[in-house]
Amino acid sequence: MGLKIGILSDTHLGASSIDPELRMDSFEVFEEALKILVSAGADVILHAGDFYDRTDPQPWVHDKATTILRSTITGRKPNLEVLEGKVNFEAEDVGIAVPVFLIHGTHDRPIGRPAPAPPFQHLVSAGYANYLDVDPDNEFSSRHVVIKKDGIEVLLTGVGHRPQGYINESISKCGIPGKTGCVNISCIHNAIEGTVPASEYVDLGPFQNIDYVVMGHAHRAHLDGDGAMQAEKRGALKTKILVPGATNATSVSPQEEGKKYVHLMEITSENRPVFKSFELKKVRQVFHRRIACENLTAEQARDKILDTLKGLPLDGLEKEPRVKVYLTGKLAPGASRAELDLDGIIVGYKNKVHNWSEMIIPSELYTEDELERLEKLRGAVEAGVVLSAPLDHFCRKLQQLGFSAKYFSPGELYQIFSEVKTPAAARGRVMEKLNGVLELGSDQSR
Repeated sequence: MGLKIGILSDTHLGASSIDPELRMDSFEVFEEALKILVSAGADVILHAGDFYDRTDPQPWVHDKATTILRSTITGRKPNLEVLEGKVNFEAEDVGIAVPVFLIHGTHDRPIGRPAPAPPFQHLVSAGYANYLDVDPDNEFSSRHVVIKKDGIEVLLTGVGHRPQGYINESISKCGIPGKTGCVNISCIHNAIEGTVPASEYVDLGPFQNIDYVVMGHAHRAHLDGDGAMQAEKRGALKTKILVPGATNATSVSPQEEGKKYVHLMEITSENRPVFKSFELKKVRQVFHRRIACENLTAEQARDKILDTLKGLPLDGLEKEPRVKVYLTGKLAPGASRAELDLDGIIVGYKNKVHNWSEMIIPSELYTEDELERLEKLRGAVEAGVVLSAPLDHFCRKLQQLGFSAKYFSPGELYQIFSEVKTPAAARGRVMEKLNGVLELGSDQSR
C-alpha cells in the first residue's frame, strides 16, 4: 500500500476559444487525464498552474471545467487524514473522492480587489478544488496542507506564478513550509534553471528542505529513459525537480511537438516514490517546420516544401494535426513567388491538416525573432489581449522594418478588435490583418 499522487500541469482550459473545433481540445484532454489518474488509484491530484488559459474565462469555460470535475473526481470520501491546513473534502456535502490541489500560473494569476483571487476561485468556493499558495496574505488559499494515509505523511504547498523581478524576493519573504517525517512536495510556476529558457530563474535555496518541486510552465514533459517522469537533481540540494509538461498543445511551435502525458507518483512506506507516466491519446499533434529557400528556384523550393510535408506522419491520427511551415530566405534571382503555387500545395492537404489555410507562412521578410512575434500577435488577438507587451514589441519591430504604422499600431488594433462581436468576425479580422502582413513583395515591405 502507498499514497498515490496524480500530477499534471498547464491544461489551459479555454485555449483557442475562437476556433470551434480547437477550443474543445483542452477540455477533452483534461477529462481524459483525470479519468486516467482516477483509474490508476490517485489519492490526490496536483496541478502546477495555468489551469485556465485566461484570467477572465468565459462562462461556458467555467461551466465545462466544473462539469468535468463533477463527473470525474466526485464520489465516496477519500481515505485521507488531514493533519494540517484547510481542505474542502472534509465537508460532508461536497462529495469529493479525489481532491485536486491547484496553484495559479502565468495565465490564471489572481485578479480582483481588494481580495485577489484566481479565476478558478469558483471551483475552490464550490468545493471542487483546493488552492495552494505560500503567501500568508493570500487569505483565499491554503499556505500548506499535510495529509496522511497508511502511515505515510505528505506535505503539499505551492508557489503560484510571480512576475519576473519579484520571484525570489517573494519566495524569500513568504518562506517555504516544510515538515520532518513527511514527503515534502511543492508546486511552482516559474522557471528553474535547466528546464526552459527564462530571464530569471527560481532560486532553489529556500526549497532545500523540500523533497520534490513540481514545475509547471514548461510544456514539454521531462521523462527518464524508461518513459516515466524524471526526478532531476540540482547540485547538492536534496530537492528533485519534476516537470510534467502541458496536457495540450496551445500553439504550433517546436516546444509543443510530441506526445503529452499525465503522471502518477506512488509513495511507499519507505518514502521511496515510484513514477509512472501515461500518454494522452486525445491530444491534437502539432508539427512546426522551417524551410530555408535561399537562392533556390521556384521549382526547387516547391519540391522542398512537398518533401517536408510528405515526411510528416499525418495519417492515422485521431484528430487532424496542426501544421505550420515557415519559408525563409530569398529565392534565386528571376524566380517568382507565384511559381511556388502555395495555394495549390495547401489545397492538396486540406483534408489532412486542421486550419489548412494557415499552413504555409511565406516569411522571407522576417527574422526568427519577427516570426515569433507574429505568432504572439496572433495569439494575443485570439485571446483578446491585444494590448499585451508582446504585441506592442512586435508592432515596434514591424515599424522598424518599414511597415506602415497604421496597420500595426496597438491602439488602432485595439479599436478594431474591441468592436468585434462574434468569433467568426474576429477570425475574419485576424486573417485580414495577417494576410496584409504576409503580402511579400508589396510596397509596404520596403
